[in-house]
Amino acid sequence: MTPNAYAGAREICDIHAQRLRWAMTRLQPQRPLTAEKLAALDPVELAVCDQFVTRFGKL
Repeated sequence: MTPNAYAGAREICDIHAQRLRWAMTRLQPQRPLTAEKLAALDPVELAVCDQFVTRFGKL
C-alpha cells in the first residue's frame, strides 16, 4: 500500500469513527438498548441507529 493510499484509507476511517462517536452520543439516553427500547425508537433515532450499524460495519 502506498503512503497516499494509506492516508486516504485512514481519512475515511477517521470520518466513520467521528460519525460513530456522534451516533453513540445521540443514542446515549437509550442505553442500554433493549428490545423494548429499540421498538420504541422514533424515526430519527432509528436512522441514527442504522447509521451506527452501517458505519461500524464499514470499519
